[in-house]
Amino acid sequence: MPDPPEVVVPGLVWPKTVQEIEERVKTVTNESTATWDGIGQLGEEDLTYENVVEPLICISNYKTNPMVCEAKFLQHCSPVPELRAAASKAGAVFKKLRRTGRMRMDVYKTVARYKEKSTESLTRSQRHFLTRIMRDFSKSGLHLEPSQRTKLETIMAQESDLCRRYTAAVGEDKTTLLLTEEQLLGVPQEWLKSRSDQKGKYLVSLKYPDIVMVMSKCIVGETRRLVSCARDTAFGGNLELLVKIMSLRQQFASMLDFSCYADYVCQGSMVGNASNATSFILELTEKLRPAAEVEYQRLLRYKRSHLDDLNIPFDGVLHPWDVTFYTERLTEREYGIDKELIRQHFPLDHVVATTMNLYEGILGLRITEVPSASFSSWHDEVRLFSVTDATDNRQMGHFYLDVCFFSFVYYHNFW
Repeated sequence: MPDPPEVVVPGLVWPKTVQEIEERVKTVTNESTATWDGIGQLGEEDLTYENVVEPLICISNYKTNPMVCEAKFLQHCSPVPELRAAASKAGAVFKKLRRTGRMRMDVYKTVARYKEKSTESLTRSQRHFLTRIMRDFSKSGLHLEPSQRTKLETIMAQESDLCRRYTAAVGEDKTTLLLTEEQLLGVPQEWLKSRSDQKGKYLVSLKYPDIVMVMSKCIVGETRRLVSCARDTAFGGNLELLVKIMSLRQQFASMLDFSCYADYVCQGSMVGNASNATSFILELTEKLRPAAEVEYQRLLRYKRSHLDDLNIPFDGVLHPWDVTFYTERLTEREYGIDKELIRQHFPLDHVVATTMNLYEGILGLRITEVPSASFSSWHDEVRLFSVTDATDNRQMGHFYLDVCFFSFVYYHNFW
């Protein structure tokens, strides 16, 4: 067993101001443009893999560029609204920038000339990257007439902007339901206390932690239905945005000779096309259907028994807002598993340490926490871990752990 590894800190420096984000965006834009300009101007004698393909693999606006990560990632996790807005805008700029690169006719022609005339012996990975780059150009419509290319670019830009608005609406949603203790019967008292409005009611948001608690613990079916329907109809008109996004995607897929947007997405992936994906799903569905039907009837019987005990009429249906609740109760009854009781015996620090030890043993890694004062982060409680190979201390990577919940965050996890 080698000596403990020297702790390495990643080179990411998270922006503290909107100006710092904007400066990163400007730098990435300029470097990307310079790369494309250089490739577009290559002469015949300069058409080599190193000159033509490699710069496009490592293009400045790809996620592998630390500045791209630093500029756009804070939209998901920064506690500062202005930084989230600036990072979201940066993400939209980078997406447009990638699309611009794939619409560069001069770069496309250079790559096409290289592919046609090159006599270089390429490795399997090199052939893969060359094929993938050409496919990206094709999926950007460079084979279309100029007027059609302009129309395609406009449609793709509109779709990109709508997607950004959709994501922002989810993250920034402030919908809150004001419910009574009777409506939240079954939910732990400690959880209720943290959401009291001090006037006898409780504030329930549509964020993931609140949704999970209500759906798994609240005995009142009408409350679960209310929360479920609120979640499905909130987020600032996202349903209308989704309809527009689907329409735009179908438009540009058709312009590129795909039967549907799913075919556009699947091209180049393992599944190949939408038909294969659909066949796989349908085949899997049929194989799982018998077991699913048994489980459905089991939950339905338990719902009936539970409502009979409460003298509440049984409607004969297992609604979407019933599934999590009755699955949880059935697990508690048949296996004696109460997640809330178990949670009390698993404090966060213990869970994190034990999880890290588990992964170390399974994957042959060594996971070392980096001292908080030695790395940059988006808020003070973010933790950073260094991952090395347990046999030779070779650096494998890093990951951040952010378990703090903010009202704007819909999902929260490891980064």
